[in-house]
Amino acid sequence: MNKKSDIRTYQNAQKNPDDFLEVQTISWKSRRLPGSPDDFVRRLPIIIVGQAKMANLQVSGIIEKMTGKDKDFRYMATSDLLNELNKESFKLDTDLEMRLSSIILKQLDDVAGDVSGLAVKCLAPLVKKVGEERIVEITNKLCEKLLHGKDQHRDTASIALRTVVAQVAPSLAPSILVTLTPQMIGGISGEITHYNSNKNSGYTLDGLMLIIELILPDSFVGAVTALSEQLLGMSSGIKCECLEIMCDVVQKYGSLMADDHDKLLNALLLQLGCNQATVRKKTVTCIDTDDETLEDEEDDESANEYTDDEDASWKVRRAAAKCLAGLIVSRSEMISKVYQEACPKLIDRFKEREENVKMDVFNTFIDLLRQTGNVTKGQTDTDESRQILHPFTPSDKSSTSNLKIEALVFTKLVLASHAPPVFHPYIKALSSPVLAAVGERYYKVTAEALRVCGELVRVVRPSTQGMGFDFKPFVHPIYNAIMSRLTNQDQDQEVKECAITCMGLVISTFGDQLGAELPSCLPVLVDRMGNEITRLTAVKVALMLRLTLLF
Repeated sequence: MNKKSDIRTYQNAQKNPDDFLEVQTISWKSRRLPGSPDDFVRRLPIIIVGQAKMANLQVSGIIEKMTGKDKDFRYMATSDLLNELNKESFKLDTDLEMRLSSIILKQLDDVAGDVSGLAVKCLAPLVKKVGEERIVEITNKLCEKLLHGKDQHRDTASIALRTVVAQVAPSLAPSILVTLTPQMIGGISGEITHYNSNKNSGYTLDGLMLIIELILPDSFVGAVTALSEQLLGMSSGIKCECLEIMCDVVQKYGSLMADDHDKLLNALLLQLGCNQATVRKKTVTCIDTDDETLEDEEDDESANEYTDDEDASWKVRRAAAKCLAGLIVSRSEMISKVYQEACPKLIDRFKEREENVKMDVFNTFIDLLRQTGNVTKGQTDTDESRQILHPFTPSDKSSTSNLKIEALVFTKLVLASHAPPVFHPYIKALSSPVLAAVGERYYKVTAEALRVCGELVRVVRPSTQGMGFDFKPFVHPIYNAIMSRLTNQDQDQEVKECAITCMGLVISTFGDQLGAELPSCLPVLVDRMGNEITRLTAVKVALMLRLTLLF
């Protein structure tokens, strides 16, 4: 039997050892070779040893090429090594384990990125073929690179460590944890804190996250404690990453941390006062996760309702707004403290994206204003109230459609609930943005702006006798803005009805000032009575015009 045939036989034996003797017996007889299958079996150890020696020689050649100066040779040699390591038949002796581990770790620092990338890939099959002692040695060296290596090598070391930890068998997890966990926690709480290096702490968190995947119940509390006490004093980026890790830990092992619950909760509550919205959001999510792990089994159903697939933190914000409203209504003696501590945050939530939360925030603010009137009635004047509220007024002038609608609704309520003379000095400032909103493209904004125009008409000229206010400069701007909407057929029904109603108010209030415009306006209203969709609204306007004294 020649060498190539022996090698193929050995490889087949490795892949299918149970059927090896039977297959070889048949092969031996069919080829009518001299001797017997027993002779081949006796030669098998020699074949195996020979194959192992050939593998060692081949790998030795690859290692020599990996240390060459030519980048292309190093890349091809590393690629060949990766192919060899992925073979099931590839075996390593103690000496080869040491050499391969050393050269691969060295290749991680290669100046060529593609070579170091291949070296990282080699680690995955390597840790499956080396012993426990070698794996611990590899992880320690990678941890050393991660914590104390050069900045340009830390990214690769972080990825390599994640690769090794992810491939470690569960039976070897305790050995890895014993050596890695203290170093990782030390990197977070000691050196990283001392030098205030956000980048380094990010690398350390990457490794610690994978350690948590393998972590034992006895040691996980230490990791959580280190995270909660040390990292929550750092920058917002580190806080967010730390909070994500803590959420994962609490989800997996929350039932084991009853004794440390208060310590973790106190550390999280401190972060609710952070000025970074992302940190506050992740903190609320982490508190929510921690709270769920401590609930009894009979509360599982309600907990599941609370943590749906969407962002659950909006429910917390809504509940907080309702709690604040209850406090405002029931504890009037605390109104000054509410203005000092809660009012700025309440106004800041006017930009809330969740509609349900936004409505509760506005309702809470309304309760605050009402309670303020009840408590301070007759005690403060308008100027003093304006001075108190001025610092809390948002400086951001940008607005969304929802914010415009809320502002228009608020304006309409204010105009309807106060005497007209109060607004006469501010008619010009009020009318300009309202009339501009009438021309908005979004139909809900336009409809609400037309309703505000109706209140504005009553304020501008509250009675036909007049009150010493010159309303004439505002008649035609209001009429023109509403007329442009009344004559437009391509718009929402709500806008059409609001335009008809508002035009009726304009004609009934300013009819004696619109002599030239009425011949073009009234036929439009008559035409709207012929349309089934707008007929009812137009008929009501016609009845109102019939009863007016100015028309």
